[in-house]
Amino acid sequence: MQRHILLVGMVAASGCASFPQPLTANQLAQYRSAPAVVAYLGQADASAAVCDLGSVGPHLVVVDQDLREALAGGLREGKIPPAVWRDCVTNIVRGRDHEGASSMLDAVSDTYRALLTDAHVETSASWQERLVAAHDVLANRPLGVNPHALSLATLRSELQRVLAGGPGPVARSNGEDLRTVLDLERGVLRGTTVDLPGLDDLARKGDETTLRRAADRLPDSKLRDEARRRVIRLHIDASPFAEVRAGAAAVEQLLMTTGNNHVALAEHPPVRGWIEPQAPSPRAVLVRQNPVQQTATLLGLATVDRVRAPALPPPSLRDAIRVELEGIARPVTVCAPPNDLDPSPCLQPQDVALDSPFAFMDGDGLIRFRDNLRAGELIALAGAERLTVPVTVAAKPVATLDWSLRFEAPADLIFDAPTARTDDWHLRARLERSSAGRLVYVVTQANRQSTVVVESVDAGAFHIVSQGARGFDGSDGEPGSNGWDGLAGQDASCPSSNGSDGGNGSDGSNGAPGGDGGDGSNGGNVLVDVACPDRACADLAALAAKTIISRGGAGGHGGHGGRGGSGGRGAFGGHGTTCTDSEGNTSWLSAGFDGTSGAIGRNGPDGRPGKDGAPGRVLVRAGE
Repeated sequence: MQRHILLVGMVAASGCASFPQPLTANQLAQYRSAPAVVAYLGQADASAAVCDLGSVGPHLVVVDQDLREALAGGLREGKIPPAVWRDCVTNIVRGRDHEGASSMLDAVSDTYRALLTDAHVETSASWQERLVAAHDVLANRPLGVNPHALSLATLRSELQRVLAGGPGPVARSNGEDLRTVLDLERGVLRGTTVDLPGLDDLARKGDETTLRRAADRLPDSKLRDEARRRVIRLHIDASPFAEVRAGAAAVEQLLMTTGNNHVALAEHPPVRGWIEPQAPSPRAVLVRQNPVQQTATLLGLATVDRVRAPALPPPSLRDAIRVELEGIARPVTVCAPPNDLDPSPCLQPQDVALDSPFAFMDGDGLIRFRDNLRAGELIALAGAERLTVPVTVAAKPVATLDWSLRFEAPADLIFDAPTARTDDWHLRARLERSSAGRLVYVVTQANRQSTVVVESVDAGAFHIVSQGARGFDGSDGEPGSNGWDGLAGQDASCPSSNGSDGGNGSDGSNGAPGGDGGDGSNGGNVLVDVACPDRACADLAALAAKTIISRGGAGGHGGHGGRGGSGGRGAFGGHGTTCTDSEGNTSWLSAGFDGTSGAIGRNGPDGRPGKDGAPGRVLVRAGE
């Protein structure tokens, strides 16, 4: 069977291509390789949603052996952050293809066994995170979805061997927990069949970890529910909310039904809210522009300085926001995931919204920044000193997220001028300063507009260029032909013929001249309108004159002259010889002279370089 990975919307094979950084989920749809998936998941801002086989966005459609091996290697080699890897593989395992899920779990089992027995896992935090990621996939997989029988038997056997051998504390803790999971799936705990008295005993001991495992892994659904109830009761008893403890029975039933204690906002409307000052969040948002595609991506950064910094993982709104509600004694936040069984009063995600075109909250309560801003949105963002995002609860503003905002310095914007001379304007550019002090360039070429925003401190290094085409290079001259070799002389022969001279080689011919390089074409004409309503625009006009330019194309190189032909080799003269007559007298017959080699032909002259094209006109007008 042919191995392949398909992504919705893919348009081209990537082979061994390098990938843009950052590689967005939309860009990922352009590639067809397992390395592209690993490269995407290796980024700080990657979303494991691309591994969700039921996602409406770009996602994996077929998971084959190439991808399974690439993902396993990505975890072992530290190329993919363990949490992202775990979420990606979990999405694959929870997909619609049962056979594919089992094959994925086979690869995870092999990876887990390798990590569990590696010495690094006892001393390295990063290796421990990798082991925990593989452990979580195996321990929390859907009931009934298992590795293939042989792989599962090998995993059980390896756990038994490792635990019997006295492993270190990290390997022991993980190995014993996974063994507990595998035993509970058969309805057994520490060699005893699990029943209600056994669950009560775990609750009395406060053993939430084992109760949770029982709630997730027991084959009997009624026993799973009973284990879940006992976890909820432990949480209710420990809740800081008096109303939770007072209404324990009702809260228990709500958590059994929905997994959280969400508040009815019609009964408990919001009073006020705030953002926790120590909540994990970006300190700055960077705008990275793609002037060619006329899009921009927002990235959350950990620092506000101008040194390029890596993007942060998306922050959680649940960690950041606190809201006071009428009738609730303590502030609440967004509901925890249902599996947390948190009895605290909380806000449903659909009751909380980010009132901004530049950020949104996903289904997990994470704050996501847009990666597909268009030109109009870019101009609107250019006028903001900071990125402020109001947070609403039940459509009522309660708090504001606030980040520093800066635009990454873009590369020069270069437009190819028409090759034919024309007096028309090749480019029309408009330059104005936004209310936040940034420079906004809108460049029109024919029917296409390009918008670029530049921070004031970067303005002197950014250029817009109408660039003439470079002239063609002249062709190289043909090499001269080689001369003919001379004919060898005849050897002397008795009684009286001396050796004859070798023939001279003929001269090589001269190389042909190289062709002349073509002239570069002229730069196009540029009309620049500097908008300055206050008419104090001398500095802006001077900047435009310096950085919006027309440049002629360089002349092409002249072709190299052809190499002269080699002269033919002179031939050897005939050999001399000694003759003896009938009376015994000897005589010497002389050898012939060697022929001379022909002369090497002259190299042809190089062609002349083409002339550089002239710049076009640049007219800067200042006004309204």
